Amino acid sequence: MGKIAILHTTPATIAPLNTMIKNRCPDIQIYNFIDDSILPMLKEDIATLDYAFEKLLCYAQFAQRQGVQLILSACSSVGDFADYASGKLSVPLIRIDDAVSDTAVKMGKKVAVLATLPTTLNPSSNLIRRKGNGEAEVTPVLVEGAYEALQAGDKAEHDRLIAEAAGKAAKEQDVVYLAQASMADAAAMLPEEMQKKVLFSTGPAVDQVVNMYRELNHQ
Repeated sequence: MGKIAILHTTPATIAPLNTMIKNRCPDIQIYNFIDDSILPMLKEDIATLDYAFEKLLCYAQFAQRQGVQLILSACSSVGDFADYASGKLSVPLIRIDDAVSDTAVKMGKKVAVLATLPTTLNPSSNLIRRKGNGEAEVTPVLVEGAYEALQAGDKAEHDRLIAEAAGKAAKEQDVVYLAQASMADAAAMLPEEMQKKVLFSTGPAVDQVVNMYRELNHQ
């Protein structure tokens, strides 16, 4: 049985990612590391990002000591942690929005990036711009009130606000990218035709994790 680790900054990503990966690879052993202090810290002061990276690197290094074969960084707000960790780990680290960003820039030039936290908008928007080689027209959209609703336990309101913003963006843009894994459920609330324009990171990231895991284990 092979082992992987997932680094989380919110409990909202644990169940969906674990379920999706286990459905594809039932034999996989998943270690979840969660630090729910990171997002509130970044929301209060984005200058603490380097400290957040230091904390995540400690978790990743500890995961290595437990014998994991690869690590998934599951938070887009700290997406640039993948660059920070480069050369500091002996196992591959996958950025959750790496694969989906490739798809986004292939689907169209006008890309709306939706997030519930301002800390996610810059790294996610910059990633799309970089993958698009400067040709992507990125429109960042902060979904006001959605993060607060989720923190208060009102996931239905969280999803409704995201779906409303995504529907509006889909009328004006070629692609609508939901930049946080916790936003994925909102896509199902949109009309089927609109859903074709909406991307989120979980599916492509799980594909990337599973494919790499199988390669490492010669499956």
